[in-house]
Amino acid sequence: SGGGLVLPKGGWETDETVQDAARRETVEEAGVRGDIEEETLGQFRYCSAKAGRLAERNPAHAPCSVAYIFVMHVTEELDKWPELHKRTRHWLPIE
Repeated sequence: SGGGLVLPKGGWETDETVQDAARRETVEEAGVRGDIEEETLGQFRYCSAKAGRLAERNPAHAPCSVAYIFVMHVTEELDKWPELHKRTRHWLPIE
């Protein structure tokens, strides 16, 4: 919503691993598929705007989550994906 760069992230279902969730979220949000390395690169804490609004109504609600970062070796770029209308995919060098 802010127009900046984002990493695909989201929650995971009770019947999937965090790696499976990363694969699913990457397809949904970035339209790419690939092989994920099992070990995480790291993690970071983030607070979504939606969680913040919920916390305003109920202070007991924990507004923040932890995102896990994985290396993905991309094997396929999709022409269409679920959040295509919300997001633009950009490739950036890591240096």
